Amino acid sequence: MYDDNTEKALLGSILIDGKLFANIIGFTQDYFGDIKHKAIFYVMEKMYTLDMEIDPVTFAEYCKNVNVENFDKSLSKHVTTMLDVCGGFDYIRKIFEESSKLLNGEAYASIVENYYKKRMLTEQMTSVLNKSGDYLDMVNDIIEIYSNASKMISGETDKTSIREAMDNVIQNVEAVLYQGKKISVVKTGLSYIDNSVDFFKRKSIYGIGGAAGAGKSALIIHMIDSICLYNQINNYDYGILLVTGEDDREGVARRIFASKTGISDLAILEGKLSKDNLSKLHYVMDCISGYRFWVENSAMFTTSQLKTWARHYNVKHGLSTMFVDHFNCIEVTERTNSDLARAQKKTSCVNDIAEHEDIALFTALHQKEIQGNPSNRDSWRPRYSNLQDYGAYKQKAAGFVLINRDWLYTHADNDMYSAQLYFEKMRHGNMQMQEIEFDWRYSRITKKGGSL
Repeated sequence: MYDDNTEKALLGSILIDGKLFANIIGFTQDYFGDIKHKAIFYVMEKMYTLDMEIDPVTFAEYCKNVNVENFDKSLSKHVTTMLDVCGGFDYIRKIFEESSKLLNGEAYASIVENYYKKRMLTEQMTSVLNKSGDYLDMVNDIIEIYSNASKMISGETDKTSIREAMDNVIQNVEAVLYQGKKISVVKTGLSYIDNSVDFFKRKSIYGIGGAAGAGKSALIIHMIDSICLYNQINNYDYGILLVTGEDDREGVARRIFASKTGISDLAILEGKLSKDNLSKLHYVMDCISGYRFWVENSAMFTTSQLKTWARHYNVKHGLSTMFVDHFNCIEVTERTNSDLARAQKKTSCVNDIAEHEDIALFTALHQKEIQGNPSNRDSWRPRYSNLQDYGAYKQKAAGFVLINRDWLYTHADNDMYSAQLYFEKMRHGNMQMQEIEFDWRYSRITKKGGSL
């Protein structure tokens, strides 16, 4: 299923504001139906990677430098410039002008992405139609959902109705696929993660790795905050459990407050707050009062305790996600002969919890200390192969989110707030590295170029 008007609107929105291209990082030409739209996306992608301004004039000019044959060899015999493939300057100007009436690139990106996923789903399901007739009804139901949404989108709509249409599509398709069961994926709502990872799957474990001080705990706090907000906005009645060997409940709350308000943890702890700061805190308290989020804090915790906490909170509240900060806080009560055997038992424990409780479980893992005097930045970058207990964990893990801060090694002022996220072994994403900004004063993480 393709929708020509939606594709025009999305690409036209980017011609108005080139920064909106960030919404479709990870797309491929296959997401678009019209050859002109495939070509426009291809050129935009090249401009974006070169950090060029994207507008109708710069776009048309840059088309002269793009090799047609690299886009599609079969076209090189018939056309001389990529601008011709893109429909010419008049077509570019037309979609630019039309999109100015309905600038909502993020919503249209969701629509195009969902159409693409629906096509892939239909192809997968129709390939097994001969084996079972059950899939046919499912495919027909999904086609009807998208057909109804298309009618809403193709008419005169405002931004709200576009968003509502897509939310309805997502919820209805999930209802068809999972037949009333819990949604089987977790989304964070954080652009610097979601741009690289489509989703995190429940019944799976994921490692969050990095050196000491890189920001693993801050990243966990951000993920918890954003998943809670995402679930709240979408009316998903799921909870999150954090088991931590670091902060107690109050400490976790202060870090969330500091991140959201820009008021330091120490100022909140000591009560050194202005009236303006107090109003900010009250506002944040109102925002998070509906979060379904619980904390268990202990310097060390056994595998049996982990299983007990997970079972208790899941039965009582219904969990979709669990975080364990850190892996080395887990104790094994059984007698073991080696560190490897202990790591294997701990890994089996968290994997069993994820499987039996139907949750996505994230565990913070320390990076091994770098030996010697590393000579370049690439040697500082974490990889799942240099995490402690990696040997046992890699067999079970569905992926790793790795955080790096060059400042830990350079102590240079220009590295103080910069960091990178790497995604390895991910089964559901394109594993692009994401540049982020990390303000350690407030445990605050944002996408590169975002406001701290």
